[in-house]
Formats: sequence, structure tokens, C-alpha cells
Amino acid sequence: MYGMDVDNSFYFCDHEENIQHLFFGCDTLKLIWKNMLAWIQVRHEPAEWDEKLNWLCRKGKSSSWKSMLLKLAATETVYNVWKHRNETIFQKEVKDRNIENDIIENIVYRG
Repeated sequence: MYGMDVDNSFYFCDHEENIQHLFFGCDTLKLIWKNMLAWIQVRHEPAEWDEKLNWLCRKGKSSSWKSMLLKLAATETVYNVWKHRNETIFQKEVKDRNIENDIIENIVYRG
């Protein structure tokens, strides 16, 4: 890709990286999603990428505070996973950080 030699394995678990695995296939990230949903008191088991996206779109149509919180939690989760991934790959920084705490902190400060 553009002359860059980028490893195709996902840094959390060394499986091949693709969008399904990146956000819903990896056991570590499933746990992050599950914990974020539990934190905002939403019951839903992470499913396939298409199903999860459809579920988020349906639940996100409302203007209720719970819907807004769900959208914020989903956005922050995707952002923080991607950010942590990029820091690890491109800056060669492996930070021992709790992504869940970063997500919750961002939600609290933005909310």
C-alpha cells in the first residue's frame, strides 16, 4: 500500500485484520464492546459487523439521552480502538493503557 510495509495482522491478537475482526471478531474487543454497553446499561450481544451497524442505526434514531449516549459510546469505542491501533503500528508505541477508561473519560467530558 503506497510503498509502506504494513503487517496485516491485528495487533491485539495477531489474527488477519479486517473490519469484522477489528471491531467485532476479536475476543478482546468483544469484551470492550460488552463492557461499554454494560456501562451505559444497554443489553446487546455484539454480532456481525452488518448486524451491529444496523442495530446501532436503529437505536440511534431517537433523540433520547440513552440513544445519544449509545451513539457517543459507539463513536468513542471505534475512535479509541483505531487510535490505539495506529499508535502501535505507525509510531511503534505499545502503550499499556486501559482503552475502556479512555472511552469512559471521553464520554464523561464530552457529555
